This record gives sequence, C-alpha cells and structure tokens, in this order.
Amino acid sequence: MDDKKLEDRLALLKSSYDRLPSTIDTDDILKKIDKDKSYEPTQVKRNKINWQRFAVWGISAAAILVFGIIGASFQEENTPTNANQLADIDGEGNVPLADASIEFIERLKNNYEKEREKRREMLHLTEEEFSKIPFVRSADSTYKLYTTETGLSLFNKVSSLSNENSLNLIYDDLIRSLYLPSEMIQEIKDKGVMLSEEETAGFFNVYSSRLKELRTYFGEKGHISEKQLEALKRENLYPGSLLNFQYKMKEEQLADLKNLLAPSFIGYNYIFEKEPFTYAGELTYSLEDSVATLMYLDEFLPSSSDLYTDKNLLKLYYTEIFYAVVKGTSDSPVFDKGVVKKEYQDIWSDIVNESNSSNIIQFLLNPIVNEFESNGWTQSESWDDLDPGDIDDALHLEGNGDLEQFVE
Repeated sequence: MDDKKLEDRLALLKSSYDRLPSTIDTDDILKKIDKDKSYEPTQVKRNKINWQRFAVWGISAAAILVFGIIGASFQEENTPTNANQLADIDGEGNVPLADASIEFIERLKNNYEKEREKRREMLHLTEEEFSKIPFVRSADSTYKLYTTETGLSLFNKVSSLSNENSLNLIYDDLIRSLYLPSEMIQEIKDKGVMLSEEETAGFFNVYSSRLKELRTYFGEKGHISEKQLEALKRENLYPGSLLNFQYKMKEEQLADLKNLLAPSFIGYNYIFEKEPFTYAGELTYSLEDSVATLMYLDEFLPSSSDLYTDKNLLKLYYTEIFYAVVKGTSDSPVFDKGVVKKEYQDIWSDIVNESNSSNIIQFLLNPIVNEFESNGWTQSESWDDLDPGDIDDALHLEGNGDLEQFVE
C-alpha cells in the first residue's frame, strides 16, 4: 500500500494504540531458512549490513546443524585426531591450519566472552540466567563449534574456513548474534544506509525474534528487579496490565527507521506492537477496533513479502479476527432474540462496502450479508457453514491469485 493509505490506516487504529491486550505467546511460527551461501571476497561490502545473511545466523541453529553433520562425516574420512589438530594450531602438525583460520580462532577466544559478558551485564542477569535465553544459547553453540576440539576438523575441510574475508564475515555475524534488539536498531542508525526489502525482512526477522525471546524469558522469570525493568524498557518492552511485557517502539526510533528500512517494516512493527488480538476465543479489542485491524491486514497482507517469517502469523491473526467478528464470541454473541444485533449488521455492511475490501471479504462475507438482508437478518446458510478453515482456504487462494474467479 502507498504511504497515504498506510497513514490513513494507522490513523484509524490510533484510538486503541495504547491499550494492552492479553493472550498466550504465539512465537513458534517459522518459515524455512535459506540454505548456506558462499561469499565471494570481491562482493564483500564492509560498510553495509547484510541482514538477510545475518538472519540465517541469528534466528536459528541451522548453520550449527549443517556444520555438525559435515563434521561428523569428515571424522569417517581419516580426519586427523583432536590431539593432532591442536598440534596443527601450534604449527607442529603435518597439515597445519591456514594462518587466517588460526587468527580467527584466537580472535574469537580473545573477544567472544568479553562481548557476551557485556550483554549479560546490560540485562543484569546471572551467568546461569543469561545462558537460558535462546539466542544466547545458539551463539554459545556456534562459538564452541569453532573453538573446541570437536569442531577443529572443519577448518581443514571447509574452504571458506581458511579464507580471510569469509572468516571475517563469520566473526562479525557471530558477535552480532549476541546483540540485544536495541543494539540492532543503533547499528542500523549508525550505518545510515537504506536497506532493501530483503534486508529489511532479514533485520525484522532477527529483531522481533530476539524481542519475543526476551519477553518470554522475563515473563516466566518471576521476580524482576528494578534494574532489569529499566533494561527491558531500553529494549522497548514494558510491563503490561494483562501481558507480563508489551512491546512498543519509541517514537523517535520509529521515525529514524522509517527512513532506513523498506515500508513493509512499518506494517509488521505495528502488528507486533498490537498483538495479540484474541484470547480464548474473545476479541482483546473492541469490535470496531478489531475490524479496523482486520481491514488493515486485509490490505497489507497481499503486498507483504514472503521473506518475513511472521507472514503466516499475520494470516493466523486475520483468520482469528475475521471469525470472531463474523461469528461473534461467547461474551458478544451475534444474535439477540433470533435477530442479528444492530452493531453486527452495521459493521458487516461497512466491511463489504469498503472500497478496498479484498476478494476474501467479498467471497466470504458478501453472501452472508446478502442472505441476512433478504430475510430480516434472521438466517444465513453461509453464516451457519462458515468455519476458520474457510478463511484459511480463502487466504491461500487469494495468495495464489485464484480467488478472483469465485467472486461475483
């Protein structure tokens, strides 16, 4: 959507911007991760962050698994023993490691623990507590892979692990995998380089994942000290009335990032701030505010990049809101004495008459409204038959461009 439409949508939702909803965390929806890529030295640009590459290192331990499998297979090919590998590092073995590999290992050993300790102190956690945060565990596993005996055989078998430029990229990405979300924002601002759609998605995938891990960890922690609360506020996490912690980006940060990231960032960040939208089948916002969010998603989703790991999560939100708005909830039923309540009559009519309504709304809701209007808002077979699976199917068809043929 263009900037004007985006601003109109955000303005429409502003009335509920500061309200804090409640629900369980739905952070486990992930997409497949790009397979490992080689990096040609001539293509390396040191003044620009490749967040798409970083996303592979930052979000999961996929690289660790890949290298672990490679390492296991190498051990079956008469790989030098661990003792010999250590001797190689000292220059005493028959097959010495490349100078770049030795320097890389020593650089990691000298700096990783210092960088790690810096972030632990920023969050005011004990070593035991800090080690439980998922992205920290992932970084620790990668560090151990490159610096312990069991991983040393990789350096004689993987060509990129003897190339200075490739090793510099690996080192930078490993240190970045320890960054707190606030540091990620600061790095984007310091670089001052406009990111592409792909790089923006890579940044947000890592950024939101780190925030969700921090929110989940501290939400389950129990007692939170005042210093820890202040640290979380620096990460844009605030105590909520219903959730343990609610995410909300500072206005000045948002203003800066709008000029450095692709426009899709605004939509994803806004939904991240507002989530969740339902809890135990009930809407967490008013009917009017929920419909405003539904219409925002209705226009935003078709143009949203598949590079975002949260796109499927947004589709889930769309389904949940749509179903609750059309079928009602236990606390807010659709019918009163056998007739659809006036508030539902009006809001459904407004939705289908919205000029930018998608094929999904026209396909699912238009027949319902027409059938109800034909008999005094008392009965609709389409309403009776509607279930969440129908909404999911419509989203799938719309995404493939196949739904238009079914819309009259």
